Amino acid sequence: FKPLPQLARHIRVIELLPRLGHTTPICCRLILLNLDDPSRKPYDALSYAWSHEERVEIFVDKIPHMVSTHLASILRNLCAQEGLTPTLWVDTLCINMQDIKERSQQTSFKKAIYSGAQQVV
Repeated sequence: FKPLPQLARHIRVIELLPRLGHTTPICCRLILLNLDDPSRKPYDALSYAWSHEERVEIFVDKIPHMVSTHLASILRNLCAQEGLTPTLWVDTLCINMQDIKERSQQTSFKKAIYSGAQQVV
């Protein structure tokens, strides 16, 4: 993860990229958004239960990440919608969980993240 700018309330969101078929991997790219910018790109927030189930590989900015099969299924279904490139905030993909300072800061933004989303799915 690239560090987030510290001067404003920035978050990362993922933009799901179209899949070429059912066997191609899930791919997305990270985009930076300023929560305080009213003209920011619209996004949806994903609320789901974390689990310790089997993990599958997806690609974020061409880098492999392991996610639960439940999250992968949700992302796969969103990718399947023709012509859409959904933009989502998903905590496990958008927050650098290894960086305690960032994780703490981003957690303090959760209310603003969810209230700023077009919808919470």
